[in-house]
Amino acid sequence: MIFFRKTVFLFLVCFSIASVFAGEPNQSKKIVPPIFEHDDFTQLDFLTSDNNDLVNDSETAIQIAVAILSGVYGKDKIEKEKPYTAIEHEGFWYVNGSLPKDWVGGMAHIKIRKKDGAVMGYIHTK
Repeated sequence: MIFFRKTVFLFLVCFSIASVFAGEPNQSKKIVPPIFEHDDFTQLDFLTSDNNDLVNDSETAIQIAVAILSGVYGKDKIEKEKPYTAIEHEGFWYVNGSLPKDWVGGMAHIKIRKKDGAVMGYIHTK
């Protein structure tokens, strides 16, 4: 029995070492994602400029909110909360779902930074 264990252990060690050296030799070829091969991107200076906001209207804020909240709470739940309202206040968009008339329950709320579209927080009330 001990001989069998040693043999299996030795086989696994040899197999592991062989698999490490069996790969292709390291090549100096640099793999570049296709997106980096283009130099014609629109340059976004919103992170350094105080005057340019990436999310500059309520429609864009609502689209971001629906995309994020659908991923978190489920598309069906978020779609039922139309229409959405977006209120801009001090550099942020506050997007809220709505409920049908006479409906008791909660809705989604999300805070999005105008400057870069970053989601600062979200919640779904009950």
